[in-house]
Amino acid sequence: MISFYCLYLVLGLSSGFASVGALSSALVTGNFILWEAGHLPKLVVLAMIGFIVAGLILSYRGRWWSGAALFALGMGINILNNHVQMSYYAFLLISPLVISYAIYYLRKGDWKSFLIPSGSLAAITVLALLASANSILPTYEYAKQTMRGGHILKEVSNPNASGADVNESGLQWDYAMNWSNGMIDLISGIIPGAAGGGSSEPLGKDAAVIKDLRKKGYNPPKNMKAPLYWGALPFTSGPYYFGAAMCFLFVLGLFIVRGPLKWWVAIAVLLGLLLSMGRHFEFLNKLMFDYFPLYSKFRAPSSVLAVTSYFVPILAMLALVEISKKEMTMESFKKKLIYSVSITGGICLFFILLGSSFFSFESANDASYVKNGFSPEALISDRQSLMTSDSIRSLVIILLVAGIVFYYFKNKFSSLVAACLLGAITLFDLGGVAKRYVSYDDFVSKLKKENNQKARPVDLEIMKDPSNYRVLDLTVNTFNSAEPSFFHKNVGGYHPAKLQRYQDIIDRHIDPEINQLTSSLQTSTTDSSINNALASLEVLNMLNTKYFILGQPGKEISLPNRAAFGNAWFVNTIQTVQTPDEEIQALNNPNLKQTAIVASLFQSDIKSTQFDAQGTISLISSTPNKLVYESNSATDQFAVFSEVWYGPDLGWTASIDGKETPLIRANYVLRSCNVPSGKHQIVLEFKPRSYHLGTTLSMICSLLLIGFMGFVGYKEWFGKKG
Repeated sequence: MISFYCLYLVLGLSSGFASVGALSSALVTGNFILWEAGHLPKLVVLAMIGFIVAGLILSYRGRWWSGAALFALGMGINILNNHVQMSYYAFLLISPLVISYAIYYLRKGDWKSFLIPSGSLAAITVLALLASANSILPTYEYAKQTMRGGHILKEVSNPNASGADVNESGLQWDYAMNWSNGMIDLISGIIPGAAGGGSSEPLGKDAAVIKDLRKKGYNPPKNMKAPLYWGALPFTSGPYYFGAAMCFLFVLGLFIVRGPLKWWVAIAVLLGLLLSMGRHFEFLNKLMFDYFPLYSKFRAPSSVLAVTSYFVPILAMLALVEISKKEMTMESFKKKLIYSVSITGGICLFFILLGSSFFSFESANDASYVKNGFSPEALISDRQSLMTSDSIRSLVIILLVAGIVFYYFKNKFSSLVAACLLGAITLFDLGGVAKRYVSYDDFVSKLKKENNQKARPVDLEIMKDPSNYRVLDLTVNTFNSAEPSFFHKNVGGYHPAKLQRYQDIIDRHIDPEINQLTSSLQTSTTDSSINNALASLEVLNMLNTKYFILGQPGKEISLPNRAAFGNAWFVNTIQTVQTPDEEIQALNNPNLKQTAIVASLFQSDIKSTQFDAQGTISLISSTPNKLVYESNSATDQFAVFSEVWYGPDLGWTASIDGKETPLIRANYVLRSCNVPSGKHQIVLEFKPRSYHLGTTLSMICSLLLIGFMGFVGYKEWFGKKG
């Protein structure tokens, strides 16, 4: 709220109207959906838009010192929170403002007033980037190794697998555009229930779904929710609702506001809406996807509305600035007010009168909802009711706001009274919808929160094992749940940008081995047959999968796997391959415990060895960035470590008795190295140069930014006192 309150003061609003604008920015539904999902860094990135825009406007209006300081504050915190996609969208929608000022000063023939602030703000942007170099540089390095960095393999074994959803420089079009808004989703910006709200929408007492369930003999819970969403997205937590009040004032602003700010906001909002449509507005989005830097690395285009939500109130507040000036004639103002009511109110009226008959209200997921006991007729009835009731709600709000600004323009009450009335309506409008998705019931005691992370009996049983093991939990969504990782080192788990090599292993080997195990357990009747089935899981065994968690939620059991290879082992044979495709294909070898698969590019690092069956290598200490092993063998050996490869030259180093030795990639996704005969200590340590360089740059540039803002604050304070 503070950053946007500051922005609205810069735009010339009174403190009262600035508070209304700040309130509207704070209460947009998208904020609460992100908050409920735990996306706090994303929220901080979005909140800084106010400071960034305020700084830009002040700088281009000639108040460079104050503008640059605000810009530095906003840009520094925005980049610090390291949500590249939201920052990218924000800068994309802010860029028309810079272009607007460039055109404005070009027409005046005053390039100096544009170039000097632009150069200074560009320098501050570079400083802000470098101030976060300790996170940006490692993230940049990491991104190139992930699903967002492109394919490693030439052949895709399964086009439907997650690893197939990348191209040479980023994600595949279909995967990236999966969360694309349809037109009905955009209408949710002014009518929150137009597309059914969310996939878990609160129901009223008289909802058709509740009546239907009671008729079937069920006892629905008090605060029941149902899958009323029927828009173009696969599912959603809720709509990006801008507010009927803000949408009306935004449209009014299109008629009464003049100057570059109006065109900037109008273009930014239009661009945000079109980008959010993804594959449903392919002409623009395919162009962006194919030619704009980084754009192909982002998925879920609908999330751009989280940024757009902040831009709608800006033009709405600029409309209040124009109304406050009282420079228009009453006749001109009434005409533009009627136009605005006709457009926004007309949309609501259409959905009130014709919405129920114009749309099918069917969802692509309805078949699965029916299996869960929902009646499709009841769902459609509640979707229709929600659209109609929310359309009436938005229409009433629009008429109330129109009445307030009309009588304010006629001097029937002061700006403070107008601000209080608009603030109350905004609180009701946005707050009422936000409460549907974050309510008092969503807040729990600290004790209850801790119980959510309580170990299950099966976890406690496995945790008795003091060794360094991994677990594969088949009772959860294995590669979309991180819950097992709270208690164990996990073969599965979720990350939106997995290492591409690991995703390839999942698609080519882990998934097939899971299916193989599941099938074997259904037919195996003896311990011997189960052990044979486990021993055949070569890739899971090389990942040291010592325990499988099986069963149903609440009735989990552990299946120990004695065939797991352990933390490290010596191999008898080294098989050299030429390409990544050959490398991953060779993992079909039936004895990976004896054979290491190594790419030819590491051939010069491999030394001659003679396998010692009596040789030993074991892990003696383990931290996330340092692993210490002890080895003992009569002859030189080649050791494979059950640790995921991240390299080369990205930070992981190997040393034997303090002397560095080359790390070699083995088995497509693991680490390995040569080990001399005798007893030795082997250390694998993560010391990324990018992080250490970034830390130095961050410290220097952070001090420069803080010093600059402090200097401006000192200058402004004592300048006013003087």
